[in-house]
Amino acid sequence: MFRRIGGVILWAVAIFMLSSVTIFNPGQVTDWFVKIFNIKPSVPELKPVVISERDLEIRAAVEGISEKSLKETVEALSEMGSRVPGYPGHRKAFEYVKRKFEEIGLEDIKVEEHLVTVPVDKGAALTILETGEKIKLHGLWPNHVRTPSLPTGGILGPIIYGGDGSFKALNGKAVYGSIVLMDFDCGQNYLNPRMLGAQAVIFFDNGKVTQGQAMEKFLQVPVDAPRFWVEDNYVDQLMALAKSSTEQVGITARMDWEEVPTWNVYGSIPGESTFITEREERKWEDETVLLSSFYDAISIVPALAPGAENATGLAALLETAKALKVNRPRYSVMVMANGAHFQGLAGVNDFLYRHSRESEHFQELIPEDQKINFRLFVGFDLSSELDQVASFSHGTFINPNWATNNYENNLLAPYAKKFNDYLSKIYPNEVRHLDAIAPPKRTWKNYMPIRLGFDSESVKFVGKEGITLATPSTIRERVDTPVDRAEFVNFGNLVKQVRASTGMLLKAVEDPEFFRVSKLKLQDLGHSLKGRILWFERDVDFAIPRVPVAGAVVTYQQPGPVASCGGVRTLIVDKTTSGPKYTGDSARGPEFGTQDEVDQTGRFEFDIMRNRFANKIQAYEINSEGQIVSAPDLGTEGDKKFPTTQGYGWWENEMMEVLFKCRALSVFEIIDSSYLSALDYMTVLNEGDTQPLEFGYHYIENQSIKEGDVTRAAVAFAGINHATGEPSPIKILMSTGLFGVKFLLINAPEKYLDNPVDKWDVTEELLEESRGPGYPPGVILYPSYKAAKDMWVIDDVRMKQLAQYGIENTRLKMLHDGARQSLLEAKEHLSNHNYEAFMASSREAWGLEARGYPEVMSTANDTVQGIIFYFMLLLPFSFFCERLVFGFPDITRRLGGFAGIFVLFFIILRYVHPAFKLSSSPYIIFLAFVIMSLGGVAMFIVVSKFGDEVRKMKQASAGTYEADVGRLSATAAAIILGISNLRKRPLRTTLTAVTLTLLTFTTLSFTSVQTSIKFYRLPRDNAPDYQGGLVRDRSWRGLQESVLNYLDSAFKDRATIVPRAWYLSQVRGERAYINFTRLTEQTASMGSRDTYVDFDVGITTGKDSFVNGLLGLTAQEPLISRADRYLMSGRWFDPGELNVCILPNDLAELVGIFPEDVGKAKIEMLGSEFTVIGILDSEAFNKHKDLDDEKLTPVDTVKEKDDLADAQDQDPRVVAAAPIETFTHLESTNVMVVPYDYVRNIGGTLNSVAISGFRDEQGNPKTDFVPDIEEFMTRVSLTMFVGYQDKVTVYSSIGSTSLSGLGTLFIPVLIAALIVLNTMMGAVYERFREIGIYSAVGLAPNHIAALFLAEAAVFATVGAVFGYLIGQVLVLGLYEHGLLGGLELNYSSLSAISATLIVMVTVFLSTLYPAKKAADMAVPDVTRKWEFPEPEGDNWVFDFPFTVGGAEVLGMYSYLTRVFESYGEGSVGDFVADNVKFTSEDHQGEPRYDIGLTCWLAPYDLGISQDVELRAIPTGEHNIYKIEVIINRLSGDVASWKRINRGFLNVLRKRFLVWRTIPPELKHQYAQEGQQILAVEAEDTTA
Repeated sequence: MFRRIGGVILWAVAIFMLSSVTIFNPGQVTDWFVKIFNIKPSVPELKPVVISERDLEIRAAVEGISEKSLKETVEALSEMGSRVPGYPGHRKAFEYVKRKFEEIGLEDIKVEEHLVTVPVDKGAALTILETGEKIKLHGLWPNHVRTPSLPTGGILGPIIYGGDGSFKALNGKAVYGSIVLMDFDCGQNYLNPRMLGAQAVIFFDNGKVTQGQAMEKFLQVPVDAPRFWVEDNYVDQLMALAKSSTEQVGITARMDWEEVPTWNVYGSIPGESTFITEREERKWEDETVLLSSFYDAISIVPALAPGAENATGLAALLETAKALKVNRPRYSVMVMANGAHFQGLAGVNDFLYRHSRESEHFQELIPEDQKINFRLFVGFDLSSELDQVASFSHGTFINPNWATNNYENNLLAPYAKKFNDYLSKIYPNEVRHLDAIAPPKRTWKNYMPIRLGFDSESVKFVGKEGITLATPSTIRERVDTPVDRAEFVNFGNLVKQVRASTGMLLKAVEDPEFFRVSKLKLQDLGHSLKGRILWFERDVDFAIPRVPVAGAVVTYQQPGPVASCGGVRTLIVDKTTSGPKYTGDSARGPEFGTQDEVDQTGRFEFDIMRNRFANKIQAYEINSEGQIVSAPDLGTEGDKKFPTTQGYGWWENEMMEVLFKCRALSVFEIIDSSYLSALDYMTVLNEGDTQPLEFGYHYIENQSIKEGDVTRAAVAFAGINHATGEPSPIKILMSTGLFGVKFLLINAPEKYLDNPVDKWDVTEELLEESRGPGYPPGVILYPSYKAAKDMWVIDDVRMKQLAQYGIENTRLKMLHDGARQSLLEAKEHLSNHNYEAFMASSREAWGLEARGYPEVMSTANDTVQGIIFYFMLLLPFSFFCERLVFGFPDITRRLGGFAGIFVLFFIILRYVHPAFKLSSSPYIIFLAFVIMSLGGVAMFIVVSKFGDEVRKMKQASAGTYEADVGRLSATAAAIILGISNLRKRPLRTTLTAVTLTLLTFTTLSFTSVQTSIKFYRLPRDNAPDYQGGLVRDRSWRGLQESVLNYLDSAFKDRATIVPRAWYLSQVRGERAYINFTRLTEQTASMGSRDTYVDFDVGITTGKDSFVNGLLGLTAQEPLISRADRYLMSGRWFDPGELNVCILPNDLAELVGIFPEDVGKAKIEMLGSEFTVIGILDSEAFNKHKDLDDEKLTPVDTVKEKDDLADAQDQDPRVVAAAPIETFTHLESTNVMVVPYDYVRNIGGTLNSVAISGFRDEQGNPKTDFVPDIEEFMTRVSLTMFVGYQDKVTVYSSIGSTSLSGLGTLFIPVLIAALIVLNTMMGAVYERFREIGIYSAVGLAPNHIAALFLAEAAVFATVGAVFGYLIGQVLVLGLYEHGLLGGLELNYSSLSAISATLIVMVTVFLSTLYPAKKAADMAVPDVTRKWEFPEPEGDNWVFDFPFTVGGAEVLGMYSYLTRVFESYGEGSVGDFVADNVKFTSEDHQGEPRYDIGLTCWLAPYDLGISQDVELRAIPTGEHNIYKIEVIINRLSGDVASWKRINRGFLNVLRKRFLVWRTIPPELKHQYAQEGQQILAVEAEDTTA
């Protein structure tokens, strides 16, 4: 009874526990238990921290650091003007730091000057022409090396307001020739007005100036896009001018790259001279801690770089130095401030190169008195956005891939642990310091949401230990902007960081156990590079570049996808030395000097290369107008001989680079119009469509596979025409690899778009004209339109040329006509200043034509390749015709006849086949074919001759006769015999050939190749959440911005378009932890959650938590997904909002935010303050499924790591028809919803775009929107989920090819097959006696079958060639006389080859049965293939399938004896023979001949040996002997013995066949030898 009750109770408990985690919400179950049993939360009891007297002293010291002191420093530095090197504020900052070091009392203060190359703004101004008033402007940071300098006279034009730079914002305004005033938060949209012809762009502060936006404003390629900044006090005035849109203004500007001085200043605080431990091994003063920060600043506007946030690190350094001076450290401390942190960490690199390297090579180069051996480098790189500080060992300047070096972590993590320990004593129960070196359960990347470059990275790179104290989890919103002013600095946060940093350092410098004792060391990886930049001047030296380029800007790009890491520029820049270029008397001018002086000109040096990869060194000569006038030569005389890419080699490397005189051509919108990704492979051609001798280009490589932001611009460099002194026009072709041109800029004549040519007007001259002359240097305006137009014109002329020969492509014509219509619409929109519609039509035309362009090329190439097929047919055709028509007996006349027929029909092909007009070098094709054919013939002759010589040598050495009796030679003989037989029946042969000729012509007339757009439609089993489409990557890779741009162009006015963005970990497969803190007071009790333990962040009081991802949604999201229905309280985003968020309800409760707090509650995240405007029902939102049947939340990249990695290398063309995989997404509890623009600003990626709410032209709802989507999909290769009615279908498009007309060919092909079958069967029965004769003379059944197949080959080849030629000639004739009407026939492409092959295959198939019957007739009473009988044990006895006449048997056996003897020891062959004996004995009154031997069979490792006896036994009939074979196995396994003997008996069979080819006189000699051998044997036997 009790057992049963206990069982029931156990089952009930089990069911309850299972349902608590399946049916019910586990959190609710927990709350029920808490309420029912009145459970109170328990907090782990913390032991009270004992604070020592020294800790209290240190705390008092650091609490003395005041906000006021920090504010004074930051304000002083930020008010000095720009602190970028080369600007007045930089020197002021240096003098300020030096003075502060002196006031602090640092000892042995030293100043070291070094040079850095920076862009120096020489001034820019806007002049209002009507009043003459000047407004000061400031140039933006250069695009790579291209500064915003303007021509000497400046530029003139009307000023207009461009808003956010979108094409919609520019509508109705005359952009061409204008100067555009723009909002700063426009992303890369400032390139739009430049593409439309604007001369310059002026930015102003519209309240949304952020670092993320600043990074968008300068590119990694040197495109010509003048950009300026105007200060707030002039904006209203410029806005008023822009409203008139007619007010003319002028702008002058100059910015130069200059080598300017900067200074490292450092001093020291000596340590104690006593020993650290009683063992007296180390003294305190011998261990040095180097504390460092920087005093320079950075800004996208270099002349306006207040750098308040940049100054926080220096302010902390100064306060720490003061405290250390007052509280004397035991270790020695060095304090350094460098002045070139933001210039690729140049300041600290100069210090390290001069004083401290781990490499023995470089240590030897440093003078002893200059060596500084510090134990630990501690950098200060703070921000005031948070009140905590963290220790970092990693940054992203030298580590662009966010890799984790565990060796470094293990080496440096103890320092962070020490800092935590120190602060736990100074500030118990407070978390002021975070371990970001080796954090528990997290990675350093979780504390670095944006890329940052630290000085400690350079320190570690040269083998020294270094860490950086930086503010964690902040995006440094105003860094690198002109608004980084002191008024925005949070000094309350800063003072907490400084106090924590100072306190832990005060503890560290007196801790005898601070430095670990270990033999582990870092490796010095810093190598140097020196070089010289030269020109080729043929007048100076024709073969070697000798003229140096003075003042050239030399660069290399630090690896990584960005131009800046938290303001640290990744473009490393130097300038070449100045001096004379030519050797000569200096009185002739400054360009002349001594040889030594010339040798020192044009040199550059990078003391420490900042990475260990191969670097592309790019040098440029830039004139005073900012134009690039010399660039790296990538031609045969430049990069091919003097590589620009330098590998990671020896400690000190040298190189030479060649420049060429040029001008730049800037290109924008370099997008693959099919896959909507950036293009990353460029080809430059000259006017003649060949690669120039000198050329260059600059674009971002491998960005087509990159997620998120890319550089949609490139630059090509055109050489100077030495005859005219003017730059040569160039053509640009771009793709995403070596093949498949997607972007074609050739400057094709636009007149052929307006008035297309007739196909009969296409000539070689017109085709040449259509290829365009190329574009002159400058900027290619309207690039998408011109790319589409250039493609269209050249395609049109090529298609018309193909149409002359009946070569047409239905799908191409559809795409081509659609592209022209769109181009004409684009021209009209442009004239009306409707830029949004202009771009939509241009992109549509580009997409359509780019989809067809490869097929136009492939159609032409297909036609050219088709001629190769007929060339190949001409060889056997000419041979067959010579045999049939002439049949010359001697080889000379035979070759002459063959060559004559070949040339005759080649001439005919020359005039009827279009390949000779389509190809630019048709005769090269012919010559290549002839060379290949002659090479094949020569190879055949050489091989045959070699075989003959080998046989002769073997015959001479062994005394045996050799002949080729292989299957190939026997078959060849049968083929020659079969061809000769055709001449005996000329009428039948002629009629059959005529039949097949007509069949070929018929087949050609009825078949054609058709191509069409094929949509892969993959049905899904989920119901659609909305009617519309969803675009995303199949494997959830981030989309590039061009996808959204093109969708906007295609559907903007016809549907609602909603993008979604994600912010996750920087490395796929790792978990992001984005911390946030409630700032406002808690308004309600959290019940059981007032205090809880989170095992990731420790003990919390309900204020702090984290999410694993951010989901960026727009204000329009509810229009599609109705996401606002999940709001439990609050509202959705409004347009333009940034710092607001929506929290899932369980996440909100976790930090004490409840529905009533919505709109008032605030949180802090990533250094910014957010207002909570809504709370989502987490459970309901989690169940929401989009059209792809997946959640809106980001993918869980940890769980899907492998699938995401596999997807990286997938070819989208291959997987287009494959099913879509389903991915696991993050739970909504772990995701915060924020505005889309915020996520994009902090580096999040665009991951999907939803489209719904389709409308017609009148704005009414449109239910049948699928045709709109299919029309868009015809020109792109994207994956789109389409929800229509109650079904979801996945669309992807791809071109398909099919062969049409085959159905109408069935009857003609069947008739021809029956004719050939009947002809061949008649020939077989008619030649019954001949077949018997062939068999009697030794032809095997297969050879007899080959005889008839040879006849079929003749018919097939002759019919195919004649049928094709008749078709071509007939079509041309009918075309000439206009008798074809609307009918078009295609005899020149894939369909022609297919039709010809159909005929030839038909002939061969129809001959197979007659050939088999002929083979059967050859041996009607035996099987076709002789089979060995099974052996009996180890004995094998059988009759060999040969008979020998009595007159020849003696000679043959004598011959076989010689053959077996030649296989003696040392021979290389199928077997080795020994004990060969030739004997004779009487057999019923007639002689019987025997050959006995012992042989070993190859392969010899099987150990097979046997005794063999060949008996020639008289049959008693007609003096015929049969051959009996007796084999006795001696060794080897039975299975191998039986198998290997097939080869042995095959050799024997061939020897019997060779005997039949031996001349009679030689047979007689063998017979005499046989008699002599037998006589000797008889004598030996008698003896």
